[in-house]
Amino acid sequence: MFEGAAKRSRAILAILLISSTIAVSLFSFDSSIGSALLPQNDFPYEKMDLYAQEFSSHLPILVMQTDIPELHNRENPPLTVMWLFDSGGENRLTDAPTEVFHSVTANYRGFSSLSFPKKSYKINLYDNINFYKPLDYSFFGLGESSEWVLRTPYADKSLLRDWFCYEIAATVLYWQPRGKPVQVFIQDGETGMITYEGVYFFCEYITVEESRLDLGQFTLSSSERIDVNGGGYLYQRDREREYGNVLPVQTDIAYRLMHPISSSMSSREEASFKDEVIFYHEFLTKTGKYAGIPDDEWDYWNYIDVDSFIDYMLVAELTQNKDAGRLSTFMYRPVGGKLIMGPLWDADLSMGNDDYLTPLYNTFYPITRYVIIPLASESQFTLRLIDRWRELRGSIWSDSEILGLFDAMAEYLVEPAAQNAERWPELYDGETLIVNNPEPYTTSWEEEISRTRDWLESRLIWLDEAIPRLPQDWPNEIAREINSAAG
Repeated sequence: MFEGAAKRSRAILAILLISSTIAVSLFSFDSSIGSALLPQNDFPYEKMDLYAQEFSSHLPILVMQTDIPELHNRENPPLTVMWLFDSGGENRLTDAPTEVFHSVTANYRGFSSLSFPKKSYKINLYDNINFYKPLDYSFFGLGESSEWVLRTPYADKSLLRDWFCYEIAATVLYWQPRGKPVQVFIQDGETGMITYEGVYFFCEYITVEESRLDLGQFTLSSSERIDVNGGGYLYQRDREREYGNVLPVQTDIAYRLMHPISSSMSSREEASFKDEVIFYHEFLTKTGKYAGIPDDEWDYWNYIDVDSFIDYMLVAELTQNKDAGRLSTFMYRPVGGKLIMGPLWDADLSMGNDDYLTPLYNTFYPITRYVIIPLASESQFTLRLIDRWRELRGSIWSDSEILGLFDAMAEYLVEPAAQNAERWPELYDGETLIVNNPEPYTTSWEEEISRTRDWLESRLIWLDEAIPRLPQDWPNEIAREINSAAG
């Protein structure tokens, strides 16, 4: 399991580390055109402002028409058109689009990011002939799907935290969304003018399908114990919101069933699923036991995929992702399998980018909070985690691999970052509060990159010293977290 992930990761990192030019080839574009796509000659060139006419970038360019509501209405979804410019070289809006998608829904997504002037978008592609038929398409060599996300890096002034953390996670997790930075232009729904919106991270959405998470046919039986032969579901731990398929578990925290939707479940299956979620929540956050299983029969290794929890925790600690395990946290169970931790999602509050929790490189955070307290106190688990850290640091997570990946990504973003700074000058004025950014505020993209890289280098040094001490240090860490939660 570890060996397979390691082999895949070496190939990924080797490509990115050579140079920023080679990094582009990691995401080489699959030029095959879906049969439902319309001709490409309808781009409204006359609506470009002067900046758009003169704009060029080695990043792919996406142009979207917008008149976008905040929520996705599947019964009567808002339509938009999306053009893609991805020549493999320098891209310009004055050239012909690579592809055009005429049946697209694009909706604002996120929670905190809804307050940002630069929004995130959920994108769904549909067939032009049969609108209610999703159109699966491969962007940038990623798996074919109809569901994608444009993540805003507005709170992340480096523009690369999501990209970097997702690629690191992809080296060890069983499946991890990946993506590519892109330039985005918006065609205003009222004036029709096409104007620059900045750099985004275009990535896969967490969905259950063959090209992403293939979990098998959902099935659970009614039982006082966990049905080890069942599974086939995906759920998310996040804030309690006005969504369906939600199971509240504590104040302002709920588990949302992402797959399957509750309307496709029998009442017995829905009740069994809720029982399972409560079981895992109780075990992972509180007791470490389960009332339905006698102590002499209890062994958590029978119920969770320990290796996936270890790798997720190490990714979270390496990057000190403040949402990991707390919010935007996903878990899934394939049919007949154990509960798997991951994939990682939402990494803009990582690598020191945080003002409401300590941004210091020399503290543990995700590893002892929210979902894994009983595991952290168990010696067999701890020793396995230490061995895994040493294995990774001696191979795919060495200094040269990790820092080289960061440097290659930063080099790739030099010119796009300057263009993005022109669009959003408040990011680097040294005075404007950008949500969650720590003080003192950086005053240039270069300064943000330098500070983030220094943080990452210091973090690696500290973790190399701190992780082997966990058997001695964790009892105090765990006691502190339990007392904090109780208070």
